[in-house]
Amino acid sequence: DRVIALFRYNGAPSDSTIVAALDRNTGAVLWRFAMGGAYPASAPVVLSDRVFVVSLAHDVVALSLTTGAKLWQADASDGSGGIVMDGITACDGRVIVPTGSGRVRALNAESGAVLWNSENVKLGSNMMLQCLHGTVLAYIGDLRILRASDGTRLASYPLRPFAAFIEGATREAS
Repeated sequence: DRVIALFRYNGAPSDSTIVAALDRNTGAVLWRFAMGGAYPASAPVVLSDRVFVVSLAHDVVALSLTTGAKLWQADASDGSGGIVMDGITACDGRVIVPTGSGRVRALNAESGAVLWNSENVKLGSNMMLQCLHGTVLAYIGDLRILRASDGTRLASYPLRPFAAFIEGATREAS
């Protein structure tokens, strides 16, 4: 019944990054959340009743899907100061983001508490991430497959540098 959109107005005042829920049928604004000058690193993701947004400064914000109220905010960096790009995904009660130093971090979707940090996957911070059915796919020039529950590396697959995107499909074992 709603579409979540992110707007960044360059050169605008400090209220320049907005996350909004729009009615799917009419386009009416149901709620909006101002991130201020925080520059978004990627599109918001939705998990259950929450919307998650990550900034280039590694701040992850959880919003209520229903009201847009801020539920929690967490610093997902590890002190490295790296930049996040295309770096947020969510599944299985976890929000997954790169830390900026080549690691991947999982936060509890309910509280923002750190659940795990992966080994250094040596992919830099410019990652594309997907989380599907308990598996995290992390890509930049190389594909790493991690277990979503604890960040353990399950496999690696070398790809030529700068292959455009990853898309993943996994299926539960029967």
